[in-house]
Amino acid sequence: MENQKDIKQEIDKKGHQVADSGKQALMGEMRNICNALNAASEKMHEQNDYFSGVVDMAAGKLNSACDFVEKEKPEDVVTAVKDISQKNPYLAVGGMFVAGLALSRFLKADGQTRSFSKEE
Repeated sequence: MENQKDIKQEIDKKGHQVADSGKQALMGEMRNICNALNAASEKMHEQNDYFSGVVDMAAGKLNSACDFVEKEKPEDVVTAVKDISQKNPYLAVGGMFVAGLALSRFLKADGQTRSFSKEE
């Protein structure tokens, strides 16, 4: 009986280690996306792009989400994401769309900058 408790505790410990590792990886990716959104927003502001405000708002929301993920336990983050996506599936899809739009505009602007520097 004692051996089963030890095994259960070891499994719980490993599970928490994996969850924490996944949380750190998620945080890194979210910060990368946030940095890309901020850079895209700067480029868009320089070009007086109509969607720059939307990208600013998305970056702000993502920063808030990063702060939330950083402060909470992994299981609480998973529960919150499930709740939000179940209550607002369009919000989840819209968020992915805005992130893709911002990233594509950033890459497009970065590619134009590189092509100009090659022509000179």
